[in-house]
Amino acid sequence: MNRDARVPAPVRALARAVAVSLTMATAGCAGAPKGFHLDATMAPPEGLRPEQYARAARHYEELCDGGNARGCGYLAFMYDNGHGVPQDLEDALELSENACSDGIAYGCAYLGYMLHLGRGCRAEPTRAAELFDRACDLGDPSGCLLLGVMYHAGTGVPYDPRRAVSLFRAACEGNDSAGCASLGFMYRYGQGVPTEPHTAQALFRRACDAGNRMGCRELRGGLE
Repeated sequence: MNRDARVPAPVRALARAVAVSLTMATAGCAGAPKGFHLDATMAPPEGLRPEQYARAARHYEELCDGGNARGCGYLAFMYDNGHGVPQDLEDALELSENACSDGIAYGCAYLGYMLHLGRGCRAEPTRAAELFDRACDLGDPSGCLLLGVMYHAGTGVPYDPRRAVSLFRAACEGNDSAGCASLGFMYRYGQGVPTEPHTAQALFRRACDAGNRMGCRELRGGLE
């Protein structure tokens, strides 16, 4: 029997949904805060106006030119998506690789995202998994989440739902709402852990309270 056929359809949907949302996970923020302000520790938000993206890009470029590797990592996101600068995937790859080499977790996670999807390069899932692992070790919960997705799908690494559970738990404990929702799926469907509907609901509630739409959707569809 095909391994994928043994995995409940909602769990397969989870893997697909998280995999196609890698950029959201690595970008850090889901929306632009009021009184938008940038500093060297803040990932570029989504949903900015064009002039705000242009200001953000200039800010990160100044940081990067001044030797701030974190700024280079965030500038990679801007070049990859054409936010505030012309889209340039080669620059995005180089900037994220340099940031990762300097020990910036975000740079490793973003470089892994680009290699996983083959953005501006040949897809390299095995190397992407290594980069997500490094990002996770460096303290980036999105790196843990994304590596968990790869273990759950058996992409770039052996299929290992227990390892996926451990990584989703680390992401959730690092306040990554998608990590909590992903862990909730594993408990709901008994993937790598015993089936525990109430634990799943608690995790979906935690994810939903943090603004995760998947968590809210699953919370409404489960036990109250």
